[in-house]
Amino acid sequence: MFKRMYTFTTLALSFLLLWSSLTSTGYAAESEHEQPDIKWSRLFGGNSAVGRSVTPTSDGGFVAVGNNGIGALAIKVDRNGVTEWERGINSYEDVNIYDVLEISDGSIVITGSTTDATGKPTSVIYITKLNESGNILWDKAYPHYSSSYYHLYGQKIVETTDGNLAITGYSASSPGYAPAYLLKINPDGEEIWYRTLWLDDNQYFNDIAASPDGGIIAVGAIDNYFDPSVNAAITVKFSENGETVWEKIKRNDGAQRPSAFAIHPARDGGYIITGQLFQSVSSTSYIQKINESGDVLWEKNFAPVAGNDLFTQIQSVDGGYALLGRNTIGNYPAITTKYQIVVTDENGEIKNTFLYGDSDLNSVGKGIATADGGFLLIGGLKRGTNYHSQLVKIASNQGQPTDPELTRIQFSPHQLKLSVGQSVGSVVNAVYSDASVTDVTYSAVYASLDPSIATVNSFGQITGVHPGSTIVTATYGGLSTTASIEITTVGEPLGHFYLDSDEYSLSIGTELDVAAFYTDELGSTSLVTRDTAFSSANPEIATIDDDGNITGIAPGITYITATYNDLTYRASVWIIRPYVLPAP
Repeated sequence: MFKRMYTFTTLALSFLLLWSSLTSTGYAAESEHEQPDIKWSRLFGGNSAVGRSVTPTSDGGFVAVGNNGIGALAIKVDRNGVTEWERGINSYEDVNIYDVLEISDGSIVITGSTTDATGKPTSVIYITKLNESGNILWDKAYPHYSSSYYHLYGQKIVETTDGNLAITGYSASSPGYAPAYLLKINPDGEEIWYRTLWLDDNQYFNDIAASPDGGIIAVGAIDNYFDPSVNAAITVKFSENGETVWEKIKRNDGAQRPSAFAIHPARDGGYIITGQLFQSVSSTSYIQKINESGDVLWEKNFAPVAGNDLFTQIQSVDGGYALLGRNTIGNYPAITTKYQIVVTDENGEIKNTFLYGDSDLNSVGKGIATADGGFLLIGGLKRGTNYHSQLVKIASNQGQPTDPELTRIQFSPHQLKLSVGQSVGSVVNAVYSDASVTDVTYSAVYASLDPSIATVNSFGQITGVHPGSTIVTATYGGLSTTASIEITTVGEPLGHFYLDSDEYSLSIGTELDVAAFYTDELGSTSLVTRDTAFSSANPEIATIDDDGNITGIAPGITYITATYNDLTYRASVWIIRPYVLPAP
């Protein structure tokens, strides 16, 4: 519960060859895609702009980034797309921006690349940090002159469980030999470590995800220009210190050229990965689930309905996952580009496909799923000789009843007692107007009222620092909730009575058994369920019998109280409707 580029010329040539192969032959008509419900659309960045990435902010708004011809640009909008501030990022020459992230202290971190003429590389990693008002706190370049390759691009950034930041992206050289790389920095931009990985002559990472144990999992590809037979999709686990824990390679089978583009944590553990199997005239997308050791649990392939798909983002949505990216049809230079979303269930089976885009859409950046069940997409439009960045807010449930509103969020548990140095995870749930519940632990933003007593990272993991009491706050979708934290001294007896969980979740009409434990002052733990008295705060939502068996009665949230030798423990109970797949 506690929870590429050999040279610039070669790159251009490779894209030209790929695009020239994108034809609609053999695919169904574009009309088979659903047209999404457009809530609003905004252009920003002037006449020489392209949108690259967007992140949600803890006040319910969004920060989008891109390039505007003379440098980089960040813009903050509210949930309705109204601009709150706009900032140019031009302190370094020739800055290109690729990704943006709001981190746990509420600041905005942006990553990209900048030109460097003083050392061996032509392009180097660039990172900047803004406060919530868009003012630059610091910006830095990370050249790594000792490297034998010439270009480094910061294209993806994540916050790790220890509160630091990990960055990766494309690395390239001529004549085509470059390792994949991973950079770790602290929130002040100071480098902690830098690692490279050689599996073949040329390899790179496209995306990374932080793992709960402090590590980092990266996905990408081996892309050997001189020997395509060795091309493969790669997934690599790094430890907190940057050491390689395991490597998994999805090999070329002779007809296909695999590449992994995105990775995302799965709800029940493990990770969801999406990528492509490139072929001579077309490509097939795939989605797979791996466990914590990188073993593939299942994999599903799906051909594009029209043209060619490229999914660069995975997002969690109600009942499954959404793959966000682009769809292209036609031959270079006459290519039609669309935003595309494929929604799957928890097992990777396709439920819906959405296709949208103005006729002058020419690029698609990294979009997100939003707290209200919709999506926010970002890209670039070409109108005449001018380029504009675009934000598009859409709803996912076309033709369905009005999306339920987010009514509150809640910590589980809402009280914690830890010793100094002890760390535990927490859970934050979002409750909606239709009584549905969603785990938003990895989407919420956290803060500790007194970090000298207890700290909290971006995953909701709380760590005791000094004896005393404080409050930890979680914010999501513009709403906040708090948890009371008590920190005791190291070695202080922590004998206590507790249940096997602080939160139970089950469907209407199902049962779930509870286990009660008591740990005495000497650290000995006993199962005391039979000697414990149980009660439900609202039997109309859930009941619990004398043996600790919970039964779901109606949708909603209630609490159970367990009592043992005058000691009590309270846990939340979430009753949800059984999930039913929509009719095909």
